[in-house]
Amino acid sequence: MYGENIGLLRTELAHLLRQYHVSHRIDRDLARAYPGPGVVDSRGEVVALIRSYRHSVLNWCYQAMAHGDPNPKAEHSANLLEPPDRLRQSLGRVVSKNPAPLPRLEQLTTPQPVAALESWRQAAKMTALAEHDLGHGTGDGLLSHREWLTLVGDVADITRALLILDKRYRHLPEWETLRGIRLLDRYLDDCVVHVRERSVKLDSNLDWRAWRPPDPEVPPSAEPIVHVIAAERRLLNSLGSVPSMANLRHLLTSQREVSHLAVDRTRDHDRELANRFHRREHAYGSLLRASRTAAGLVGTGAEATRHSADAVNRLVSISAVSPIPLGSLHELDTLFRQVDNALCAAIEEGFGARLYFVRRALPRIDPTDGHLTHQARELFDPLQREGRTPLITIARRYLRTNPVRTAAPGSTAVTRADFHAAITQRRSRGSTISL
Repeated sequence: MYGENIGLLRTELAHLLRQYHVSHRIDRDLARAYPGPGVVDSRGEVVALIRSYRHSVLNWCYQAMAHGDPNPKAEHSANLLEPPDRLRQSLGRVVSKNPAPLPRLEQLTTPQPVAALESWRQAAKMTALAEHDLGHGTGDGLLSHREWLTLVGDVADITRALLILDKRYRHLPEWETLRGIRLLDRYLDDCVVHVRERSVKLDSNLDWRAWRPPDPEVPPSAEPIVHVIAAERRLLNSLGSVPSMANLRHLLTSQREVSHLAVDRTRDHDRELANRFHRREHAYGSLLRASRTAAGLVGTGAEATRHSADAVNRLVSISAVSPIPLGSLHELDTLFRQVDNALCAAIEEGFGARLYFVRRALPRIDPTDGHLTHQARELFDPLQREGRTPLITIARRYLRTNPVRTAAPGSTAVTRADFHAAITQRRSRGSTISL
């Protein structure tokens, strides 16, 4: 997930920021790992590999700013650019003016004998893993505004750490300092002020977003309930983007139908579980009726509707009197709750990103509707106040079963605080280094 990957990235960069006399450290580790006259040649290879790892981290910073923007397709004039927009443009220039090969797979997976090089390898490895999060949960405009500000703050801190390390490594032989960074420090300071002014507290929900690996294929000879569970799992994995309103209605209809079918096939096995499925059926019926007051043509969801319809067809093929393993029913219940939370998040993001609109009837007739009996003219407005639409209210009441996470996973918050301390630290006088 994002919090784990970027947390480990911050940990490795903080470890590098606490190291001084880098040239002496590299020579010491090389002398211990490769005793002999080839230390000078090995030093050049180490420096070249560090530049490759640095380019991987810098490239991730630019991709995060480019793909994480909640409004990626908006056109801004030069006078309307905000600090994150200027930082994204500056990072793009730095990446283009400092071409370097990205590390190969064996360079990311093979441990290095030099301590500083090993920290750089771990940092580049974490950015390679975090690239998957950009396309599944933290990219393509799916972030809320507070999550976006949290991402901007993380990118600004990581970029500042790279600038500090670039100045510290400038005395290394064959080291190439970054070009095109004249105004980068200013944009980083502007982003820090921008985040502090617009977000009192960071949104830790960003740290829980993650890429899910694809599920293995289910053999055709498997039990029908296994195919139902696999279809629901594929549906969950495909809900990473906001569906269009038409596809959302298809999803609500099919999930109401699959809940109704699950009630008939669970009543004789587990009465409590059947009642839970029955409440889910009524919740989706209420959501389907509330969706009539909303509209929207933008969005995805074709793949999700296909998987949801596949789950209905698979469950229809199971007779109501056929014995079903109780463990499979509980696994299906767990998937139902996960799908409910994903749909609730998609509905909130749809209204927040103004992909969904609220239907409003005007007090006059529409003579151009093409009907013999004219209907009232309708107008579609974006949501002005959060939660002031029945669709969001019902979704939050019945679909959101997991609480909103306010704490970062694991030690992410600790590493973020340690990273700030490592960036702002000042070296004490008279410090020595042991060789």
